[in-house]
Amino acid sequence: MEEVEGNPTGVRSADLLKLYLSNPVAGKAYRRFFRARGFRSPARLWYTARMIRPATEADAHALRALSAGTGFFNALEIETLDGVLADYFATNRDECGHRCFVLEDGGVRGYVYFAPEEMTDRTWYVWWIAVAADQQGRGFGKQLMAYAETEARANGCRLLVVETSDTAKYEPTRAFYLKSGYTAAATVPHFYADNDGMAIFTKRLA
Repeated sequence: MEEVEGNPTGVRSADLLKLYLSNPVAGKAYRRFFRARGFRSPARLWYTARMIRPATEADAHALRALSAGTGFFNALEIETLDGVLADYFATNRDECGHRCFVLEDGGVRGYVYFAPEEMTDRTWYVWWIAVAADQQGRGFGKQLMAYAETEARANGCRLLVVETSDTAKYEPTRAFYLKSGYTAAATVPHFYADNDGMAIFTKRLA
């Protein structure tokens, strides 16, 4: 079991979990600690932390294949992803504060890429989030988004922004963002192409 980042107690994670589950009164302070980070219980936090890890260069091929396999990204977008990942591992991870995490469950099942937006006051942007086509419906997207929000919030994020197409094909994507607590903030007609507009969603984190 992984240790909780920022745990102020000095108690090992396994022992803290036992305390939380066996003694709700003694665990009250710890519930506040975990809920402040977007998790309802330490069990859920450790379950998520156990599955989600930072992306490495060795993951690049799997992330490309996963994205292409969803059927929601065209050839140009996949080519763009290649460039984004190359820049991430070269400089953006260390110099620009970009983040990329993968979710593993017997293999790479999904990933999320997000970063602070330049020339804004603590606004962050979700660049990419995807779950393998044969793994959708298992809650992996929700886990990835929650993890991104927790990580962004811990790094001072005030507002998280994500965008997608406004076409009928992407209705499930828009529904996912709404279900995840995002607000439909704006649309830009014909942004990606004629009759393919951009739908923008936001969520306040601070």
